[in-house]
Amino acid sequence: MTKPSGVTKIASGSDSFDENYFFDVEALGYKVLSGVYAGNGKVVARVSSVSNEIPDYSWGAFSVTTPALFVAVIDVHNQTFNLVSDVPVHGGQYQTPYLVENNSVYISVNDGTDAYVYRVNPSSATAERGAKIIGNELQAIAAN
Repeated sequence: MTKPSGVTKIASGSDSFDENYFFDVEALGYKVLSGVYAGNGKVVARVSSVSNEIPDYSWGAFSVTTPALFVAVIDVHNQTFNLVSDVPVHGGQYQTPYLVENNSVYISVNDGTDAYVYRVNPSSATAERGAKIIGNELQAIAAN
């Protein structure tokens, strides 16, 4: 049996999935590509819209010329989903990293024209554009 795109959990101290927990993100119109736990029940994730599932968008995670990805904050405790409107629709982010530091999540984003680092605030589901990337995307983000 297959499940729609969503979030499952493993309780602290357990080594198996909680059979009673599944947050169906696909029912909200999105599929999760990747994400990082930011603390306090919040996950910052790259998602694609199920309405964009046509051939040109199927490869959006790989192609910077096909913006098909959004950034969302998923609250796994309250089962809420919020798009981060401050981050543009983008593509080519299949293996790009996340850095969680000081209550923020740093990501690289290429909108098909330019690439920047964005600082996402998981609590408010907002973001701020930072340094311009000379290139397509970052393959590592690290703190000193």
